[in-house]
Amino acid sequence: MATQKYNRGDVAEGVLGATLTAKFINRPKTLKDPNVVVTKAMVNKVLDDFFKRAKLVSYEVKDLAAKKGQTIMDKVNFSINLPTAAADFLSNKSSRTEVDDLYDSAIQYVEKTWKDEVLEFAMNGQMDDISIISDGVGDQKGTKADIKITINGKPYKRQISLKVAGGEQFAQVSGAEFKKQQALWEDILDLDIKKLEKKYNEAL
Repeated sequence: MATQKYNRGDVAEGVLGATLTAKFINRPKTLKDPNVVVTKAMVNKVLDDFFKRAKLVSYEVKDLAAKKGQTIMDKVNFSINLPTAAADFLSNKSSRTEVDDLYDSAIQYVEKTWKDEVLEFAMNGQMDDISIISDGVGDQKGTKADIKITINGKPYKRQISLKVAGGEQFAQVSGAEFKKQQALWEDILDLDIKKLEKKYNEAL
């Protein structure tokens, strides 16, 4: 269990950034192979690797479209810049089961909306330097992004925001009624939460 009170939104940023990183580094073996679906174990490995270093974790992965006899390696970097409570929570692998639902949401989101673009980078036949930052405490006045993505030193055309207007949105609805939660978890993320309605209303 985490010893400090953490914010689920901050934790979600770390999980989502790790999930996108896992998608970039877990590539098909060949051009003929199907898409490799991200698993929770893959996400946890990215988080574990990061917290062993605490500043930045880097991976080198093969581009699948390199010419015969040529090897092209893409570099994928991941870092976390979150409030201390959220970072401490994610650093403890055993505590992450408390936010299992955030893993489900992040994986479904990445597989649904990022798969094609990630595979394009895996098969473009050129060396790419990809950086993904889960940044919950940085200055967001310019980018308004919680997950910042740069490709070859330049901000990518897609950035991810979990909580602000502008940029790409990740699973957002407004309002506290249970039907609003259903709009988020069932309509957007295809997760059945009907059985939780009574507990939700009691907690609210």
